[in-house]
Amino acid sequence: VVLLQGVVVFCKGWWCFCKGWWCFCMAVSADFGNFGISATNDAVQTAQQNLITRALESDAVSSRIMARGVERELDSWQQELSDVAASPRLLDLLLSAAERDWAGRDALVEHLEAARLQATGNRARSGRNPDASWFVVDIDGYQRWRGPLNADTLDKRWAHRDYFHGEGREFPRDELPATLAPIQQPHLSLAFQSRATEHAIVAFSVPIRNDDGRVIAILAGTRELGSVLSAPYAEYKPRIG
Repeated sequence: VVLLQGVVVFCKGWWCFCKGWWCFCMAVSADFGNFGISATNDAVQTAQQNLITRALESDAVSSRIMARGVERELDSWQQELSDVAASPRLLDLLLSAAERDWAGRDALVEHLEAARLQATGNRARSGRNPDASWFVVDIDGYQRWRGPLNADTLDKRWAHRDYFHGEGREFPRDELPATLAPIQQPHLSLAFQSRATEHAIVAFSVPIRNDDGRVIAILAGTRELGSVLSAPYAEYKPRIG
């Protein structure tokens, strides 16, 4: 009996030992499992953060490239219009047409149309989109020439437009401030809806000055918004030939 009791005690002890070892192993296994899960989660989060960081960095680089491209395009646009506006021949033609109350302006139209077509050709050869239109408004804001011609806008007053006064807003056509004056420096206008095409466009306007430096008219070109923003990509577009 004593021997039997001893065997029972030994078995119980062995069973408790085995049970304890099993619990220890399970605990260790669980710890390693939790560590593995945690490490995996950390790795996933780090990878996601790296991808986000790289995407943001790529966006920043792309934004800088695009901004520089748009800036170059606007500088080129301004120079193109300023060169035409500074022409002594244009000044003579404008003064002559104004003296005749704009009754005879064929020579003015011919001169400006030739300049516009030349600019259009230059842009086409470099793979860039042409301006939607060019136009001249006088010191009171009346349009005296437009290319291509649009009878609905010619000789109408557009002094309420930002491209005329450069004040960063558009006034109601019948509520113009008494102090309203034409721009004195090159100006990129607010976006507006073209009455001729009904598209959203922007205008770049430059003053035309007489020999005394006084502004006597404004020359402006218009482009659709998409054309301005897509201009930088023309630099990277492959050319055939």
